[in-house]
Amino acid sequence: MRGWSIRNPVLWRIVQALILITVPLTIRLGVWFTQVASTLGLATWDIELYRDMGSSFVSNFISGNLTAYPIVGNPPLGLAFIGALLPLTERLVTPPIDVLLIPILFSALTCWIIYLVGSRYSWKVGLIAWGLVSFDPYSIQFSATFLDPIMNFFISIAIYLTVNDYLRSFRGVILLSFVLSLAVITKLTAAILVLLFSVLYAITFREFKKGLLILVVTGALAFGLTVQNWTLEGLREFFVGTGKMVGPGTPTFNTLRLPVIFGPFDIGMLIAYPWYLLTYLGIGYIHRSVLPYVSHMLLLVLVLVLSLVYRGVKSDRTLTLWMSASILSITFLPRNYWTANWAEGFVVGIIAKQFYPYYFLVTLPALSLFLAHLIVGRRQTEGADVSSWSKLLWVPILSFAALAPIPFVMLSMRMPYWDFIFTLIYNYWKDSSFIVGYYAFLLTVVILIYLVAFVVMMMRRIFRSQEHLDQTALT
Repeated sequence: MRGWSIRNPVLWRIVQALILITVPLTIRLGVWFTQVASTLGLATWDIELYRDMGSSFVSNFISGNLTAYPIVGNPPLGLAFIGALLPLTERLVTPPIDVLLIPILFSALTCWIIYLVGSRYSWKVGLIAWGLVSFDPYSIQFSATFLDPIMNFFISIAIYLTVNDYLRSFRGVILLSFVLSLAVITKLTAAILVLLFSVLYAITFREFKKGLLILVVTGALAFGLTVQNWTLEGLREFFVGTGKMVGPGTPTFNTLRLPVIFGPFDIGMLIAYPWYLLTYLGIGYIHRSVLPYVSHMLLLVLVLVLSLVYRGVKSDRTLTLWMSASILSITFLPRNYWTANWAEGFVVGIIAKQFYPYYFLVTLPALSLFLAHLIVGRRQTEGADVSSWSKLLWVPILSFAALAPIPFVMLSMRMPYWDFIFTLIYNYWKDSSFIVGYYAFLLTVVILIYLVAFVVMMMRRIFRSQEHLDQTALT
């Protein structure tokens, strides 16, 4: 029995993994499979739709029908997991809510992966990061969305590989690209993240060939793993569908005309430009019955405390890169917030919302690790960098942090009025005598001015203090 002592490192790692997975899993099951979810008014989307799609996808795949679901809109891997695990979940929970077990399980597994990433720095970083991703109300609530938790699982593995220096070898680059391709064919949001990560990695580390290799190999693998029967007819439908997302004024859910830039043009409402910028920079997850994103608010608190009290911020360059890329993947998300009709033409003559609050879940893995490292390792110099490009990585992070109080206060007070502010501006645009809408527009302008001022002030303070600390250390 000596080999099975708790001092045995292998046994200890197994016990540790079970604890780190079981705790967040129990919390999520306790929320979604008891009266807690209904008491809090929590909702999830398209339970029966994803259940049917997953089951149909697996059935068609087994029968050899590879054209059942197009890659555009419905990447295959998430559906494959859902369909393959349904026979098991049906035995555990009464359908149709049994399908929620699948994303919840991946959410709990992600918590464990986040600990492994953080423990690369120290056990304290790992434990704090695990606590943030495990107990954040926003994370718990949207653990029941169908594709995002599965995507985050692969993104967390990708962060693990980069933090553990897998990119130093060619095999490591290929392995990272493979993991990223799995994230892409789970949800297309990951494609934006891969593009941004590759570009920022190439610029920040001056590894242009390696950054290009990651992008190309990930794209090729994602294309090859879509299990699509790419016939000429299938390719024609793909390009026709893509073409619809390019034209001005597109009514489609997704658009290649980035909404953060062209969204106000596409709905013919330029006065909404400040509102759009703020939404895609960090406010867009405000929605009815959404729980506060505590980690988002904690980011602002830490930035203020470390820059004003400790007069310096030491961040790991790799984590900063992932954090910046994750935020920018939402900023440049090709998803319309409002369209001039609903359901791509099913109902016309209205301004309809096409944006969901769980989209910001992609920021959670990097954010939890970034925060944990700031808390524990602010004096750690390994991987720290103050070059010009590394400084620019902080711009989206500080923008995201600056906006944290708005969703935190609105969601904590159960007053999700950000869309209502847009409605006021919209009515002023329709009728200039609606003076309340004018004040709503001015409010968004004031918030935007505050955002710019905050970023400029914090950039100067953080890096001036950091350079002073580095000079002091040298002397």
